[in-house]
Amino acid sequence: MTRHPFALVLHTHLPMVINHGRWPHGSDWLSEATFECYLPLLRTIRRLVADGISPKWTISISPVLAEQLASPEYQRELQLYGDNLRRSCADSRAEFERQGDRAIVALTAFWEQFYEQMWELHRSLNGDLLGAFADLQRGGHLELLTCAATHGYLPLLSREESIHLQLRTAVETHRRHFGVAP
Repeated sequence: MTRHPFALVLHTHLPMVINHGRWPHGSDWLSEATFECYLPLLRTIRRLVADGISPKWTISISPVLAEQLASPEYQRELQLYGDNLRRSCADSRAEFERQGDRAIVALTAFWEQFYEQMWELHRSLNGDLLGAFADLQRGGHLELLTCAATHGYLPLLSREESIHLQLRTAVETHRRHFGVAP
């Protein structure tokens, strides 16, 4: 059988939403991405590694996202979001149980369990998603990349010095959060 190389490169980014309210384009957006993207991704990678499979994926984490995930304000907002989410799941399940809709009860129970598992993973990481990604990179299971500091499209920047500042800031941010240059 012929082997064909394959590279899975995932890119993660959210614009700066901390201190921009909650909904729809505030901290709820970042919290939702955490519960439904970043934590499930970490869980999957950690399961693969535990099963003896090193995924060797490449994940790009934008500097803007890294700064937000490291923010104490994000941790507070995530706690509120997680509490509200789990309470909403429990309330919905109770309402559907009252209505006797077993299929929807099972569905809400699934999501209730999913969000609880994600919250437990978050707690087991002490809220340090960036540290978890860094640990996986140090273990040789991931390669972490970055992008322009503000996620700008560099060919459209009109000044050479702007491009250099974008890249220098991105490398400094990456080094600060992951301990190595990208």
